[in-house]
Amino acid sequence: MRILDKYIVLKIFKSYCMVLVAFLFLYIISDMFSRLDELFKNAVPPILIMRYYLYSIPFMLTKVSAFSFLISCLYILGALNKTHEIMAIRASGISIMNISVSILMLAAVLSCATLFVQDKVVPPTQKKTKNINLRQREQLPRDKVNNLAFLGENGNIYFIGSFEPHTNTLSNATLFQHNSNGDIVRKIVARDVIYQNEVWQGSNVMVYDVDTEGKLVNVPRYFMQTPLEITETPQQVVDKSKEGYEMMSLKEIRKQIKQFKGLGTQGMVTTLKVEIQKKIADSFNHIFLVLGALPFALKIRRRHINFSLMGMAILFSLIYYVLFSITAALGKVGILIPEMSVWLTNIFFGVSGIVGLADLH
Repeated sequence: MRILDKYIVLKIFKSYCMVLVAFLFLYIISDMFSRLDELFKNAVPPILIMRYYLYSIPFMLTKVSAFSFLISCLYILGALNKTHEIMAIRASGISIMNISVSILMLAAVLSCATLFVQDKVVPPTQKKTKNINLRQREQLPRDKVNNLAFLGENGNIYFIGSFEPHTNTLSNATLFQHNSNGDIVRKIVARDVIYQNEVWQGSNVMVYDVDTEGKLVNVPRYFMQTPLEITETPQQVVDKSKEGYEMMSLKEIRKQIKQFKGLGTQGMVTTLKVEIQKKIADSFNHIFLVLGALPFALKIRRRHINFSLMGMAILFSLIYYVLFSITAALGKVGILIPEMSVWLTNIFFGVSGIVGLADLH
């Protein structure tokens, strides 16, 4: 790498670190002040608050990293443009492509680091933040919750029609039990399941034993009353049904895809396929966001450079995340191919950036 490349990349990286820290600091301060009354009311220990926000940092880092990098690139390139350094670089015979490659290499490194954090660090730390209850008391919903679905601690899959918090009752519950290989071995259907004395009691229960191909192997059994192997408490049932895929690694999502394929629930399989690609594409948006913005940042301007580039950073990020959300949603409903839906936005920004750089060159 040339001295010039190191000079530009180092300035961008330093700026990126400062912007990233600023975003994280603002998030912690704003979130803490929004909870201030609650924290004082429940006398939450300071050490618990510190742990909660410490565990929240990896998740927030993955969410603001690309935007921080975009702002840093546009700010530094704007400053170089303002002092006529970009003009001097181009006059010396160094092409726009050479400058861009160094910046994109840094973006690739940050993307790989973000993917690692998102896959290996975020899931366990997000689970720890869920275990830290800043309210110091369980908060079940007041009204009935409908259509719950989640993966239990024991690896079983639950589909629940509704949960009534006042009576701790699950209605129209279906439980799929798996063996150690992840194959479905039993399907349990219960009209009602009530949580009493730390045990879930099912009523009007049908139990179906199935083989690895999903076919019945024995005569179904009926129980008017029987305890069910549900390890979660009512609070955990509600919390798990609301958990986002940020708490799951790519390996865990792939495992769920295998399990839901066995159940024949194509809708869930499609959603999970989109979520896998979303995690990967979301990590690599450092490259495509900056690639789309580079033609504007490297174009020689004379006045109001930093102001216009900051506005451009906000506009580019807004357009990117709106398109990203739309294509992901279209992938989940089956209009677009799940594996490709979330990459369309990256492809659009990438092609636009390459064409723009070619015009400058």
